[in-house]
Amino acid sequence: MDKIFEDLSKLERYPKDQDVNLRPYDAADELVLEYLLQHRGAGVLIIEDRFGALTFNIDNVVDVVTDSFISFHGITKNAKNLGRELRPIKKSLEDVKEWDKIDIVVFKVPKNMSYFEDVINFLATKLTEGTEVICPAMIKHLPKTVFEVLESNFGKTWTSLAKKKARLVFGKLEKNSVSRLTKYPLVVNFDGFVKPFTNYSNVFSRSKLDIGTRFFLENIPTGYRRILDLGCGNGVVGIKAKLVNPEADISFADESAMAIRSAKVNFENYFADEPITFWTNCFDSEFHDEKFDLILCNPPFHQQTIVGDFIALQMFNDAFQSLERGGLLRVIGNRHLNYHIKLKQIFGDSKTIASNSKFVIIDCHKR
Repeated sequence: MDKIFEDLSKLERYPKDQDVNLRPYDAADELVLEYLLQHRGAGVLIIEDRFGALTFNIDNVVDVVTDSFISFHGITKNAKNLGRELRPIKKSLEDVKEWDKIDIVVFKVPKNMSYFEDVINFLATKLTEGTEVICPAMIKHLPKTVFEVLESNFGKTWTSLAKKKARLVFGKLEKNSVSRLTKYPLVVNFDGFVKPFTNYSNVFSRSKLDIGTRFFLENIPTGYRRILDLGCGNGVVGIKAKLVNPEADISFADESAMAIRSAKVNFENYFADEPITFWTNCFDSEFHDEKFDLILCNPPFHQQTIVGDFIALQMFNDAFQSLERGGLLRVIGNRHLNYHIKLKQIFGDSKTIASNSKFVIIDCHKR
């Protein structure tokens, strides 16, 4: 384990956070690595590794899959820092081809249980009898849904002993297991829109519009030609922007591959013949070269179970770089997040243009 812990200590989070106490791995990663030392040579499929703790320390990796561009970029950067070769990381389980080589699946428990259920349902249709699924998690972030979903798809489940407040949950595909058909993507109707929206399982607020988005949709400006929906989710904000700016070109960006997939389906449902740009990239130094006159942003304030404004701040900085001079960034956020302070530091000004008891909408112009 000495070599494993040496590599873990060299990993970095992405994007970097000022809180030095936040590590790029947790005790659940350590626990599953200890377990896999007893199973060297087994072919392993890794799903939702955060920053490479699993990818770089498991011997026989068949594939690495993540829906998250944050994780993809974090793993890629850490591979470079460690001088490690990196196999192509896949964005979807649909891209995995060598199912017969997989003996063990390690699926780091995500915050989104709809996504967890969707993945487990899919695995149950692809894995061979006897394949073991291991779900590492910190106990405080381990809902009973994990056990229910595993049992309904694989049969018997069991757990490891707890260690450092972490636990492993196990399932094994049995001969008579009955896989459940996934209910995703959802097709839902939203008030104020004439056509339904298709939402894949890892999209935020996939079954209904959250109250923040509803407030944001009431405050989409007009008179713009090049618009970016940054952190687009299912694309509802960008689609609304196109409806009130019919001459505009719309681009979408999100860190979730499923979000991009949803936004693409939805935009094409509304505007089949219109040009559109997508990229799975919320924040990066290699941001798109195109300049926008309007960027609309409803940023997340957590990364899985870690709460903080570091993702939003990176998005604000990249929005500044991607705006043309005189362009507008319009941001919505919870009142308590005090985004106006950080935005003023980046843009030199910020102005609250709408508010209610919970949310504020802030405008910043690039001078």
